[in-house]
Amino acid sequence: ISEMKNNWEKEKPGLITDVEGRKIEERIRDKIMLLKSLEQEWQQHKLSVITKEEKIRMEEFELKRMLKEFHELCRRHAKTD
Repeated sequence: ISEMKNNWEKEKPGLITDVEGRKIEERIRDKIMLLKSLEQEWQQHKLSVITKEEKIRMEEFELKRMLKEFHELCRRHAKTD
């Protein structure tokens, strides 16, 4: 019995280390999965922002074109008066 106890005490630190190591590995895997998920979410938001910026540029261009057209119309109207 005392021999079994000695063997158990010798193996116990390694066993604890293995369990702790697995727990740490699991936490690391969980953290990596979370970070990957957050990065994917960020990429989607980034794409959305880029798309909206492009739409804003197109709308600004259209507004400038309309203002120029309006300005020309006002100028021609002023010449005829």
